[in-house]
Amino acid sequence: MFPRSQLLFLVLVLSFHLQAQNSQVDAQHYRFDVTLSDASDTIQCDAQLTLRVAEEVAEVRVDLARTMHVLTVTQGGDTIGFEHDLDVLKLPTGGVSGELTYSVHYRGVPEDGLIISHNKFGDRTFFSDHWPDRAREWLAVIDTPADKATCEFVVTAPIQYDVVSNGHLLSIDTLSAETKTTHWKMDYLIPTKVMAMGAAAFETQQLDSMSRAWLYARSGEQGQNYDFEEAPEVLAFMVEQLGDYPFGKLDHVESTTKFGGMENASCIFYSEKHINGNQDVNGLIAHEVAHQWFGNSASESSWVDVWLSEGFATYYEYLYIQTQYGLDSMKALSDENEERIRNYEEKYPDRAILYPNYDHIFELLNPLSYDKAAWMLRLLSYQVGQDVFAEIVKTYYQSHTYGNATTDEFIAVAEKVSGKDLKYFFHQWLSVPGAPDVRYTWKYKRNTLELSFEQQTTFTYQLMIDVPVQTSNNQVEIRQVFLTQKKQTFKLEEVMIHNAPDLDPLNIIYGRIQEKE
Repeated sequence: MFPRSQLLFLVLVLSFHLQAQNSQVDAQHYRFDVTLSDASDTIQCDAQLTLRVAEEVAEVRVDLARTMHVLTVTQGGDTIGFEHDLDVLKLPTGGVSGELTYSVHYRGVPEDGLIISHNKFGDRTFFSDHWPDRAREWLAVIDTPADKATCEFVVTAPIQYDVVSNGHLLSIDTLSAETKTTHWKMDYLIPTKVMAMGAAAFETQQLDSMSRAWLYARSGEQGQNYDFEEAPEVLAFMVEQLGDYPFGKLDHVESTTKFGGMENASCIFYSEKHINGNQDVNGLIAHEVAHQWFGNSASESSWVDVWLSEGFATYYEYLYIQTQYGLDSMKALSDENEERIRNYEEKYPDRAILYPNYDHIFELLNPLSYDKAAWMLRLLSYQVGQDVFAEIVKTYYQSHTYGNATTDEFIAVAEKVSGKDLKYFFHQWLSVPGAPDVRYTWKYKRNTLELSFEQQTTFTYQLMIDVPVQTSNNQVEIRQVFLTQKKQTFKLEEVMIHNAPDLDPLNIIYGRIQEKE
């Protein structure tokens, strides 16, 4: 046995080599023939991996947990040797390059990644739960968002289980009175984090031509089949905002996922805790549906760029809530999320949205990559204008559909479409920990409002601040001041002020803008 510190070091080294070597290995397609049983939690899998391999690669490294016991590996019909150690399966190329197909036969009890448990009714269920890099716990894959592939699940299970997965249903074959095989296939490139399979006793309901709800059969019996009624409206809203839906169908599935919702491509899993018939999951539905564009189709290139997935999904969740339920609902949500961001930043004052020095990927699953990133996008929309922002998003998405993107690539698109230099804007919101803290004083004399600002933070922010004023013809007008220095004074002429000015009334800017006491 290795000491824990040495074992962790070896895992990190192997992980580094895996990423480096797999820059020359590109997964094309996965086929997983999975056998499930009620007799035990042991699963059997024949994984067929089709990979494109560069000439200089001597061996392919594939992620697979050590709890999965590899029995045989074949390539080109021949049984070949392999090495399986520290959750990495090493497969020789034999000096052959181009497109190679390996068949890996293994079995074991998943410790994670495939949740084998009993649902809220006590019925046995099987649900994959891959985010962020837990597909490897039961599937032989290259488990990084940067290597996307098509996939298919062929699941043999006891006959009482209905199986849902990515893509379209090819067949359901009854093998005997006890077992059946269900075959799903996804024809679009997706990351392993959103490849999915679920098996349970389901009741299904067609929501529209594209969408279907998959509820536990007993949820349907108890009248809990109303939670997804608004899902078609959510999808229509996202299509209007973002363009054509990227996948062929969209299933909404009650499940045992550890998350509130899991945005699996074309088959979203929702925690059973939220399925109660009260239709209080519409914000969650909006978030997960937005992920079909951001995270599933246009995916982050690395985990550091995860805000490109979570920030966009949160932004469009907020936008849906504002459009559907009004500004008051949006304001309540905004206040709640602002408090969540502040609490997190107080606990971790050295962290920003971009946080490359993380120890574990789950550290990136936080209010910064979700809520603060969404706030930044809202501010960007306000600063460049809604029409320009919509064009930025459209151009960015179309450039990376079924592909991957980095933060720098998004910034480049934003600058090109807007015609503005936005490097400082993105730097201060993505890379600088904390938030603006601005104090101001004001004077009003002879129809002139004088505002003096002082930034309290070490870092100097550039902020466009709205100042509502009344003009001589009694019209309310929004003037703007642009802070670029630690201390600045502005004079707004030909205005009328009856009370203390209410700066940033729409709470566009995340941070504190307060009158100096």
